[in-house]
Amino acid sequence: MLFPQVRVKIMSIPKIIHQVWLGGPVPEQQRAWMETVKAKHPSWKYVLWDDAAVKRLATYRFLPRCVKPSSRSNVVRLDVVNTFGGVYLDADIECLRPLDPLLEARAFAGDLTMHTYCSAVFGAEAGHNWIKRQVARLPFYVDRYPPWGPDLFSEDMTGVTIHPRHFFYPFLWDEEPVIHPESYLVHYWSRTWR
Repeated sequence: MLFPQVRVKIMSIPKIIHQVWLGGPVPEQQRAWMETVKAKHPSWKYVLWDDAAVKRLATYRFLPRCVKPSSRSNVVRLDVVNTFGGVYLDADIECLRPLDPLLEARAFAGDLTMHTYCSAVFGAEAGHNWIKRQVARLPFYVDRYPPWGPDLFSEDMTGVTIHPRHFFYPFLWDEEPVIHPESYLVHYWSRTWR
């Protein structure tokens, strides 16, 4: 063999982190968690989608129909990952270690409970069919009272790499806050959507 075989890792999901905060200034605790995300990903692009930024989005027309801020956030997160690709993280997420190893998938999410997935953490390449299907179904969801995000998010997980719950959700809102050694993130379940 003249040339050695070289194995190259191809990143499918771009190194972009999207977070959303609508309805005023970001509270101090959420800002602190957002800083952990930026600190663990210094070479990634970071985008905070606020009230001004979302006006450029194709799905902006749905936002006035949303009953609660969490519904508006659900719309925005799907639109930006569909359009730009990248990783979406809720504002109440602390980052423990870089997410780079997860980017080899074309799309990923974390298991929450049996066949229910939480949209607080997910990633996908731009235009992935899983995200496109959700964006297409938004008109049937935006008028509903939240939380409807997990229902839409969990409808069809075809083509999605599912990571163990402890990667992103080491404890649930009603459990003792214990961090798993393999956790990438901690979701603190601050429930600002209420």
